[in-house]
Amino acid sequence: MSEPVQIPQALDTPDFREAWKDWLGFRTNDGRKAYSDRAKKQLLKKLTPWGAAAAVAGIQHSISADNDWKTVYPDPSFKSDSGPKKKLSTWEIKEKLRAIDNRLTDSDLAYEHVDPEKNRKRIAKRRELIATRKDLESQLLSS
Repeated sequence: MSEPVQIPQALDTPDFREAWKDWLGFRTNDGRKAYSDRAKKQLLKKLTPWGAAAAVAGIQHSISADNDWKTVYPDPSFKSDSGPKKKLSTWEIKEKLRAIDNRLTDSDLAYEHVDPEKNRKRIAKRRELIATRKDLESQLLSS
């Protein structure tokens, strides 16, 4: 007898557990063949890099879609800032810093708009660029 399939730590949240239970129930209650333990492990392996929130969204999307899907597909409307970020190379970081510096220099040269709303947007974008620059500099120092 095989041991029960373990949910990876990266996915082990109450929301994911509930969605996982719903997916497995959906598969068997809808007249489809139940997943084998091997298939469950493979699907969990596929979902792990997505993160718990994206995996839950994918499961819900796959259940609600009126398709005969045999697996879970990403929800195209799901947006998350908490997913795993690709580690940038030193060269990529330096190129991004150079581009930000160019944009900041260009925005310094830009005239002040008569419209106060456009000025607020310009200042907000400038602050966002500065914050991104600080984040990239810290990545560069830590690598």
